[in-house]
Amino acid sequence: MSAHRVEDQSDILLHPTDPAYPRLLACIEDPPNPLRMRGLTADLPAFFCAPTIGIVGSRACRMDAEAFARRLGRDLARSGWVVVSGLARGIDAAAHQGALEAGGRTLAVVGCGLDVAYPRANRALREAIGRRGLLVGEYPPGTPPWKQNFPARNRILSGLSCGVIVVEASERSGSLITARLALAQGREVLAVPGSPLDGRSRGSNALLRDGAGLVQSAADVAEALPWSASWAPLLRSPNSETDSGNNSAPGRRPDSAPESVPGRAVRTSAPGSALEGLIDQGVQVVDALSAATRRPVGELQAELFGLEQGGRIRRLADGSYRLA
Repeated sequence: MSAHRVEDQSDILLHPTDPAYPRLLACIEDPPNPLRMRGLTADLPAFFCAPTIGIVGSRACRMDAEAFARRLGRDLARSGWVVVSGLARGIDAAAHQGALEAGGRTLAVVGCGLDVAYPRANRALREAIGRRGLLVGEYPPGTPPWKQNFPARNRILSGLSCGVIVVEASERSGSLITARLALAQGREVLAVPGSPLDGRSRGSNALLRDGAGLVQSAADVAEALPWSASWAPLLRSPNSETDSGNNSAPGRRPDSAPESVPGRAVRTSAPGSALEGLIDQGVQVVDALSAATRRPVGELQAELFGLEQGGRIRRLADGSYRLA
């Protein structure tokens, strides 16, 4: 772990009942309370009342995948999208950089305190986003980038996004957690195809096999996500009927989240052994596990993925699970 504490400013806090709280995020089952922010906090509607797109992928990515993520971030930002990513090395950093190069807006969702520069290799990028974008998270200042923080961070990343693009991901990539959370939250999942001979693309190619939208350019994103019709009513702030903007529509108050975008939570405290026991007894699909444990599907998907990564269970082509 390579992190460094940065004392540059204080966090700005938003609670779900605040009018400025991002309405897409308020729709998920367990919105961060509070949501912490640093950066251009005086211009929140420019980030939260505009179309948002998540771009995620491998840290140890191929050079061509990194270049594509950068170009995609740049082209989408030029088209008015706010690029949301996780400030990790590789695909995340490239997407942020592309958006900044276009003079656009980008949101970095972190799994540590906002005063912690992590990874240290992206410190300059973090500082650039702090000047020209937004750093967001839920952890208090000084919180280290503990491994268990990141699945919970991913629910915020997907929750802030109208859709999520997986540029490159292996079979055990954490980006697949974000994709599953996005599906559970009712968001569109898109993926960039990669070589079937390269293990770094097996996860993203599997998403395409399972029905994710194909992305080969920014135009594919615009086609898959006609945001002005589908998402503008959810993006518009509750007090913005007089706000400027051509693609917005009046919204509801933040304490009445739209039912059309169901959200799911991520919690990491429940032991995986209980799920393994149920799977061993023949309860092997997510819906049945959800009914048996009385836990949300999105929460279970994140935990099941963690068990997959640990080599304790395996997911079959039909979506069911078996002990490894």
